Amino acid sequence: RVVLLPDSVPVAVVSLLPKAGHDSLYRPPPAAPDSAAPKPAPAKRPVAAGADTIPPSRTALFTSLLLRVAEPWRPEGKYVIEIDSVRNANGAAAQVRGPLEVPKAKVDSTATKPDSARAPADSAPPPKPSQ
Repeated sequence: RVVLLPDSVPVAVVSLLPKAGHDSLYRPPPAAPDSAAPKPAPAKRPVAAGADTIPPSRTALFTSLLLRVAEPWRPEGKYVIEIDSVRNANGAAAQVRGPLEVPKAKVDSTATKPDSARAPADSAPPPKPSQ
């Protein structure tokens, strides 16, 4: 659960996954292969005898999760993130709650700046038309 402070407005969560799971779902499609490029020979990996026969007894542990929300984070926004039933290496579940403060939006330093050498606009009133 994610809420935007100070009014505790709910924020829609798209996903909360370990990095490997997130990358497999949201990885951009690979670039089209160059048809003129030579095809590399497939690499053969040496395999130790019996190395692939024992399945892992546990799922891999991870130290971080990637959170995707439906809308972009608001600059200078303050959020509370609550995750229920996070399990540690021993299998014990707990609720995790923490703040998120989004920094102020950075100014684009590569943006075109106004010309400082340009002559200022004329401050004299335009001449009156002669009659």
